[in-house]
Amino acid sequence: MAKITQKEYDQVFNKDKGRCHECGTTYGLEYHHVIFKSKHVPNTVDNGVMLCSKDHRGTYGVHGKFGKNLDLKLKLELQNIYKSRDLDFNEIKALMGGRHYSEDEYFD
Repeated sequence: MAKITQKEYDQVFNKDKGRCHECGTTYGLEYHHVIFKSKHVPNTVDNGVMLCSKDHRGTYGVHGKFGKNLDLKLKLELQNIYKSRDLDFNEIKALMGGRHYSEDEYFD
């Protein structure tokens, strides 16, 4: 697990208003990097979200057996944040860990 500072945690917690980014609960919140820090992306507030333990590590959570769609949803949201800032394709791709994500990747 990538380490974050208390300041980074607090910034993401405040950005998500102390709620799970996915379901809105305030119970069992955990910090999640949308793009793994191992992909050499900056550790920004945008790249972090608060998730409840179910949406983070549960069966359909981003790290769960069937969590690929939620993981992709969060990546597409982040990519759209970067697009809204008028960054060019290569800048966005770099911030996304060297990938460009597409809605065509959703799984059944």
